[in-house]
Amino acid sequence: MKIKKKQWDKDKHGLVWEISDVFRPHELQYIQSQIPDKKIVMPKGIQTSYNVTRLPLIEESYKPILKHLYPKLLEECIRESTIFSPISRSSSAWTPTDYANIECEARLQGTAQGLNYPIHPDMCEKILTFLVYIHPEVQEPTYFHAYKNNIEKKLKEEDPDPVKYIPWKVNTGYIFLANERSMHSYANTVHGTDRYVVLGNLLFNGK
Repeated sequence: MKIKKKQWDKDKHGLVWEISDVFRPHELQYIQSQIPDKKIVMPKGIQTSYNVTRLPLIEESYKPILKHLYPKLLEECIRESTIFSPISRSSSAWTPTDYANIECEARLQGTAQGLNYPIHPDMCEKILTFLVYIHPEVQEPTYFHAYKNNIEKKLKEEDPDPVKYIPWKVNTGYIFLANERSMHSYANTVHGTDRYVVLGNLLFNGK
């Protein structure tokens, strides 16, 4: 896996790292084999992505990688951005070596055609977000929004500032640490296909 920090305005976006060549060929084949043959149909009134399936093999393989990366990325965030503040967690005593309180989840996530999910930061339990574009070859990327008052819960079209994004390419994606400037949105309103990604998170489960 290759990782490269995006040179975006840190005061607006925090730090975001582009990742590429993430999964090995057999891992990518395993993930793509989990994609349903049928079109995603969401229950009426549900406006979010569909969690197709957990990926235990990916969780097992990437948990040590992400746990190794996290303290390095956290240190870089604190060093490079005077405004970086991780979203508050239930225990201020947590340290990067407190591995007993960290879990890793990875799942195949599908976004139905027509969905336009509003701008949001990640919840505090997600201390690290790891997302990889999986299928199809052409789709909408995740959109990153400049932090400002009253932007949360708006649609991407309502953001007056230009959005940032990492172009959609299979086996490419991004990592960021949850903080108040990790504003992002996603949509599937342009191409006539369902949108599939792997969403991975390091979760803090301390008390």
